[in-house]
Amino acid sequence: MSALDAHKLALEVEAAQDVDLERVVPVLHGWIQRQETDGLAIDVASYAHVPGGPGVLLIGHGVDLAVRAEAGRAVLHVALKRDPRPGEEKLADLAARVTAAAARLERDLGLRFGTERIRVVFLDRLRATPESARAAIPALAAALERAFGARYQVLPESDEPITLLASVEGAST
Repeated sequence: MSALDAHKLALEVEAAQDVDLERVVPVLHGWIQRQETDGLAIDVASYAHVPGGPGVLLIGHGVDLAVRAEAGRAVLHVALKRDPRPGEEKLADLAARVTAAAARLERDLGLRFGTERIRVVFLDRLRATPESARAAIPALAAALERAFGARYQVLPESDEPITLLASVEGAST
């Protein structure tokens, strides 16, 4: 089984600028009110007061979204949960959800997210190990290229949680 078949998988992209997390809360509530969320939205929770915390979360039944501040940049984290589809199909769907959420955050907060650096976070310890995540790197690089139209170099970043960092080949970080 490939790590890409993990039922809980997330992608993270960064904005070039920071964000005031308190401004994110009403924006996400507005998405729920206008039914602009991916699937069933349950609630918005703010952990903006927690240093190094998850930021502001839009908790959903099948998809969670978070915006956090990290090293002077806004980070968008979109996670699929309970998704048994094959890895490449799931990754393509997740990439589309990240792109849509980033566009809404640009519209509502003026944040511009890029795909030059993408973190792939495996949140499913039952189906993903650091070893299986590393073994999935070639398939992951190919899937990201199809989804975002660029060639990526993918390297392990962390084993807790299992995270791979995909960087556009030739781009400065």
